Parts: sequence; structure tokens; C-alpha cells
Amino acid sequence: IMRKFLFEQNAPKELADRVSTLITHHEEGGDVETNVLKDADTISFFENNIERFITKHVKEQGVEKVRAKFQFMYDRLTSEKAKEIVKPWFEAAMKRLA
Repeated sequence: IMRKFLFEQNAPKELADRVSTLITHHEEGGDVETNVLKDADTISFFENNIERFITKHVKEQGVEKVRAKFQFMYDRLTSEKAKEIVKPWFEAAMKRLA
């Protein structure tokens, strides 16, 4: 979708290719740029989704699945700075699940 949009905006092919790669690989990272995007995505997850997961997903999926999701998201962080940003949210969320 984004590649098509960029082509419609007359973006250079190299830009469309790179943006497509970043979007495709933002969940697993793999190079400096995709790792930065993955970390940003994870920071956003913790900043914006904890309450919903604790109030809604715990009822639907159970505490253990939510705890595992939070742990997975924290463990996928690449940079120490991202871990530093997320750690207070992560620890508070895990404490609430205990």
C-alpha cells in the first residue's frame, strides 16, 4: 500500500523500496534502521496500550498471555536507550499483573 502511494506521489523507486522494507521488517528489525523503527514501535506499544491490555485482554486471554506479551515486547528492544524509556512502564505493568 505504501509503495503504491509513494509511486503515485512520484517518489523515487529507491525511497519506495526502502520504506517498504522498513514497514515489512519493523517487527523483527535486522539492521540499524529497522531496529530503530522496531524500538519506536515497542515504545509506542508500552506508552499507549498497557491499560487496554490490562483491562480488556486480561479478561479475554488471561493474565499469563498478557504477561507473556509484555515480556516479549520488552525483550525485543534493541537499544539500551529504548529499554531505559520502556522499563518504568514495563515494571509497573508487570506489577499490576502480579
